[in-house]
This record gives sequence, structure tokens and C-alpha cells, in this order.
Amino acid sequence: MSILFSVIIPSYNAASSIIRAISSIIDAHYTFSYEIIVIDDGSNDRTEQLVKEYIEFNEINNIKFYKKANGGVSSARNYGLKKAVGEYIVFLDADDYLSPLHLYNYKRIIDINNVDMINQSLQDSRVKPLNRFGIVNDENYFQSILEIEITDQIGYLHNKCFKRKVIDDNEIKFPEDISLSEDLIFILKFIVHSSCYYLDNKSSYIYEDNDNSLSKRIISYDELTRRYNYFNGLYSSILDRNKDKDKDIENLKTSVNKRLCTTLINIFTEGVSEGKRGEDVYKVYTRIKSLLKNRGIIKLMNRNEKIKVGILKLPFNCAKIIFKFYLLLARKKNP
Repeated sequence: MSILFSVIIPSYNAASSIIRAISSIIDAHYTFSYEIIVIDDGSNDRTEQLVKEYIEFNEINNIKFYKKANGGVSSARNYGLKKAVGEYIVFLDADDYLSPLHLYNYKRIIDINNVDMINQSLQDSRVKPLNRFGIVNDENYFQSILEIEITDQIGYLHNKCFKRKVIDDNEIKFPEDISLSEDLIFILKFIVHSSCYYLDNKSSYIYEDNDNSLSKRIISYDELTRRYNYFNGLYSSILDRNKDKDKDIENLKTSVNKRLCTTLINIFTEGVSEGKRGEDVYKVYTRIKSLLKNRGIIKLMNRNEKIKVGILKLPFNCAKIIFKFYLLLARKKNP
């Protein structure tokens, strides 16, 4: 029997939560075929022992456990992709868990539609809810990309289901040279190569907030630059698709340029903090100024981003001095 879903769970020192994550799938008692792939990314706690004991005690034969040297979450997910044989790929973090309906919700759509990706409406304070649902194809491509971009639903891995053939045929992988936004980059790569996907109003992934999240750490100038280069290339490929057929392309360009602009602002900020060469930071400054000619970008920004834009309207050297002072205050407050 062919396997419909491969659920990939990367884990690192997840002894306190890994069994809950696995059990949330097993206890759903799905009637269709699936596999669970647990990748232990060099844990030094009891993660391996607990998973193996769980498999043995429950006599489960559809859980695959692999242990590898520590390489980060992208490395672990890429390892899992190599081992997966399911028609569709689903990702679960070791400290999160799934509603019993999660895979059923995906199967409900797959049974009726031949889609490359399913995007659920993630219920999370970090994003806005989706207002548009159904099949996405060439006719409504940019309008639908705009919907998941402007709500920020595009950047999350766990409310999505991916056809493995698209991943394998196009050698889509997670970037291992950055530690933040790797989910978004994987998703953008997938969208570039997909022909049809589905926006679903269901939400069945349970996210646990992690106070040690990478999103709360300082990212280096060089890594931020690599992230920007990924974004710039992938979004350009998406915008080049059917650009003469869809009236929503200009709105999508504004939303994409807002993301590029805020990334450049972060690069400028970290360039000032790290004391990078003035000419390199100046190039970033001029790219920001060029993007900000589109007033629609500023309308999409939050209060903190608008404050930074206000500073960047000043001459280059003045902006640098104020940013240095701003960083000193911010990092003194949150060391």
C-alpha cells in the first residue's frame, strides 16, 4: 500500500514534548496510510530513549527514528525529506502537536483536488486570518499569493501540506546557511515550481510559544544579507509568472517590496551595530531609499518600522548616528 502522508518531526533535546507530538498523530487513529519520521538532531537528553521505548511498547511500525550529528533544524528537515516516501509531506515541530483532524483536513481536499500544496488558515497572534479560500491557479494566482503574503500566512511551514513529487523533481531543500526565515524560503521555492494549490479555512495545528525562539535573537549582517538575496531572487521568479494576466500584480509587488525593505532595514541596523564598512552600509541605505519611493510600502509597516523609516529619511551619517544610539538603548533594555 502506498503511503499518503509523511510527517517529519525534527527534534533537539525534546524529551519533555516529543511523545506528546508523536501521540497526537498516533492517537487520531487515522484509517489511511502515513508514516512518522523523527530526526534527532544530535540531542544529549533522553529524546532517543523515549521515542524508541514508545515504539517498542506500542508495537508501532510506521515510526522511523533517525539520529544524526547536530546541524540545525534545516539540516534535520532535509534529512527527513530524503527518507520520506509519502505522497504528501507534513511538518511538525517536536514541541507542538496536531489536532486529531489535521491529516483528515488535508485528505478531504486531496480526495477532490489534485493540488501541489494546501495552506490552512493558521490561527495565531503572529498572523492575520485568511479571507480567501479555494483553488489557486493561473487565473487567480497573484491575488491568492497577495492574500497569504499580506496576512503573513505565507511564512509558516506548519499550516501547509506539500506534494513530495514537486519537492523531489525540483530538488527543493531548506537553506542551511541561515537560521531564520528558512521556512519562508522553502515555501517560496515550492511556490515557484507549483502549478496549483488550495487555501483552506480549517486550522488544526497547535503551536506552543517558545521563549527561546530564534526569532528573538540577533541575526548577523552577513546572514541577513543572505536572507535578502534569497527573498529577492525567489520573489522575482514569482512576480515574473503570468505578470501580464493578473491585475493584482502591482499590489503584490508593493507587499513584496515591503518585505524586502524591512529586511534591508535590518541589514542596515546590524551593519551599523557591527561597524561594517561605510560604503557597504551606504549601498543598503540607498536601496532602502529607492524602495521607499513607493508610499504604499510605508502604509503596510508597523509602528516600529515606521520609526526606523523616519530616521532613514535623514542624511546617511545622521541616520547612522541615531541608529547607533537607538541600538545602545534597545540592547541595554533587552540584553
